[in-house]
Amino acid sequence: MALAALIGAYEEEDKGGLRALLPIAGRPLVEMQLRCAAAQGASPLVLLVDTPPRTLVTLADRLRGEGLNIVLAEGAEDAAARFEPETLVIVMADGVVPDMNDLDAMIRAEETAVVTVPDDERHEPYERIDLERRWAGLSIVEGREIGATAAMLGDWDLPSTLLRRMVQAGCLFIPSATEEGKGPLWVASAADGEGYSRRLLAESRGARTDWVTRYLLPPVEDALTRWLASSHVRPATIMFGGHFLTIAAIVAFFFGHGLAAIVLLLLGLPFDLVARRVAALRLKPIAPDDWRDRLQWPLSAVLLAALAAWRLPLDGWGIAATALAQAVIAEALRPLRRGARFSLWLFDRRPAILLLLPFAIAGAWAAGLIVLMGYAGASLIIAQRFRSD
Repeated sequence: MALAALIGAYEEEDKGGLRALLPIAGRPLVEMQLRCAAAQGASPLVLLVDTPPRTLVTLADRLRGEGLNIVLAEGAEDAAARFEPETLVIVMADGVVPDMNDLDAMIRAEETAVVTVPDDERHEPYERIDLERRWAGLSIVEGREIGATAAMLGDWDLPSTLLRRMVQAGCLFIPSATEEGKGPLWVASAADGEGYSRRLLAESRGARTDWVTRYLLPPVEDALTRWLASSHVRPATIMFGGHFLTIAAIVAFFFGHGLAAIVLLLLGLPFDLVARRVAALRLKPIAPDDWRDRLQWPLSAVLLAALAAWRLPLDGWGIAATALAQAVIAEALRPLRRGARFSLWLFDRRPAILLLLPFAIAGAWAAGLIVLMGYAGASLIIAQRFRSD
């Protein structure tokens, strides 16, 4: 089934700018709409504009660089000409962020459909369909119907006229989710998107697998996510930034700068988490088995080897072997984490780095490695003996 999208980007907000460019989680609203449609495989993504401002043109160029097939159409006939007659076209109203569950349900219907919200006070800004329903700003129709509507449009608004024709033709109505925090979002000013932005940032938090990420990193992680989500930095770049700091720490250990290595590792603690959250906010999530993420464990093993090589002439084979043994235990723990009753408190990369910090400051590396070895060994026993599966 071929999919495309038609998105309005011409209505003005109170201050004179386009509603499509109002911020949602640090990004223009229309970028959220485009990414929602692209995540469903829609192409082309046609933006219906009047005279597009430079900001919108720049946005379209940037997203084209990421592989999105975006077309700026100046007028209804120009937009209609971009679609094949048999293509199903997702139609999104100007200034409305769709609910992804609504979008999924509408596409699964595989027929002309309109997503609706109740005709009540909460949904008053939405366009009325009848005495019971209003348009949720989301519908799907064949490309030939857009062409027929554009041919008779005159001075009327394309999305609204298209909606009327669909209703008159007896299209399917799909009720939107009405629970708190679900359903579409009407954005007419920057203030309208603030609560939704906070919700998106909260929902982007992934699973917390250790006590450092659960209790210590969230403030730093949230701040970095807010900052980087509004930037042009790609999630892969953020991920590689963390790997670069690990490699720099490996070099620091080889040259005997232990405390500097620990500081570099501390700086890199939130990078993979932030990368995943930024990717999720841009509707391009990083897969759990992504090769860039899998680099963390080989790099951690090399890091422990570098630490062992540095401490070998200073503390002897026993301490060096202790460092290397931790890499083996960490690898043995990986498949045991799922189903372990106290998985949050088990030995892991971030807790190990944080626990080693006071010993690094004191220069007591041998004691620190012995403590970590005890922590790793105890974690392995606990993961084996205390199971919830």
